Amino acid sequence: MILRIFIDSSVLFTAANSAKGHSRDIVLISAAGKLTLVLSDFVLEETRRNLDLTKPGLTVLERIIREARIEIVSVTRRQVQNAMKVIVPKDAPILAASKSRGWICSFRWIRNISSTILN
Repeated sequence: MILRIFIDSSVLFTAANSAKGHSRDIVLISAAGKLTLVLSDFVLEETRRNLDLTKPGLTVLERIIREARIEIVSVTRRQVQNAMKVIVPKDAPILAASKSRGWICSFRWIRNISSTILN
């Protein structure tokens, strides 16, 4: 069974803008077929929008999307509204998507995952 992790836009943005670090490690591990990155369509759009100001980063993001193992999750308006009851509205779509897969994860886990897989 291949490990699946839910990531947010900060991981994608950082991986697209830096050739090293844990975010890039996670993407490279995914491209090697050792794990699947799970993200919401909102995360993908938010990352594209933020990278639009940095053209090289946008080009790298599109390569990440082509090469990494990625599963995109969509959520309903109702799921987002429910998430807004416990988190600020701007983060509600991300929480709703991760909850729809039964996951809540922190970046500390991503550092641990990349360290474990790379070692």
